Amino acid sequence: ANEKIQAIATFVRDDIRYVAVEIGKGRWQPRPAATTLHNRFGDCKDKTTLMREMLKAAGIPSRAVLANTTHSVKPDLPTPFQFNHCIVAIPRSALSEPAAWADACAGGWFFFDPTHPSTRPGQIPDGLLGDYVLIASENDSTFYRLPERSPDSYRRAYDIVATLAQDGSVSAEVNVRDYGLRAADTRYEFSTTPPEKEKLAWTQYLSKLNPGVDITEYRNGSAGDTAWESFRIRYPKYLVHAGGLNLLKPDLIHSGEPPLLTREQRVHPINFGSARLTATSILWHLPPGWAVEGDMVPLSAGCESGNVEARVRVSNDTLRYDLTETYTGAMLGASQYGVARKFNRDLSSAKGMTLLIKRP
Repeated sequence: ANEKIQAIATFVRDDIRYVAVEIGKGRWQPRPAATTLHNRFGDCKDKTTLMREMLKAAGIPSRAVLANTTHSVKPDLPTPFQFNHCIVAIPRSALSEPAAWADACAGGWFFFDPTHPSTRPGQIPDGLLGDYVLIASENDSTFYRLPERSPDSYRRAYDIVATLAQDGSVSAEVNVRDYGLRAADTRYEFSTTPPEKEKLAWTQYLSKLNPGVDITEYRNGSAGDTAWESFRIRYPKYLVHAGGLNLLKPDLIHSGEPPLLTREQRVHPINFGSARLTATSILWHLPPGWAVEGDMVPLSAGCESGNVEARVRVSNDTLRYDLTETYTGAMLGASQYGVARKFNRDLSSAKGMTLLIKRP
């Protein structure tokens, strides 16, 4: 059944253009599935209705589901006006491989949004994760809470090889790969943004870290459940000279801005953002004979909102910098401000780490 559901879901998602024509009764009543199939467009109700009819023809039961893409649904508020979206639910028992799509299941149901342009079966759009939905049935008024976003489901990996030249310039080959829901967002971005604009966005971002960056050989694409970008960068001046020593920031892709939580007290909760995971690995090639001064002490810090780990390892004329950031999405109360400030300082230290390098 999974193969049939995937084929139907992909067709409705990709071949039926989303157009919201909400006039008169069309605001509430979906058009017949045959009309939507003929027109090749429809709104969320129309796409849901068409997908359900196609599933029915394949012998797979389903229900329409009411949701909200802009505000959280309140189960104790008895009004239909808090819903603005419609998706599909299939009994989990109808799946041939339930475990494969477990991240999109809740309360014995498998959920899919046929209007989202890049999510695949087994993925729930970011705007619906963790929210309540209502299955449209005369016999069932139970609210179901969709799964929360996990850090691993919104993951990015940087794999970079950088070369430091004798004159202090740096060239690097950058590979970025996104997974899960982050890949879904990135695929959609690729479908709406020309590669030249993506390259320009990277240039603007990296120029804030170190002026004069040059980006070449930019490419992007997707493979399986991932989306990727690759490019080469060059910084004509990267080292900071301090007498006979040189200062090298091993993380050339992230900002090492000072901590933001500077006030002594806090009256509002602290939020470090939604659940996500970012892993960065940078292999540096140093000029022959150049040496890193001092001990490379690993940095590890964490709190309820997340954790960060940074490590530098030196071997001959190479050094490897690894940084892992994991955020849970949990908010810290004002009473935990001291914990949040420390985590913020440690995070800034990990990204802004600077090494002393001595020439021969």
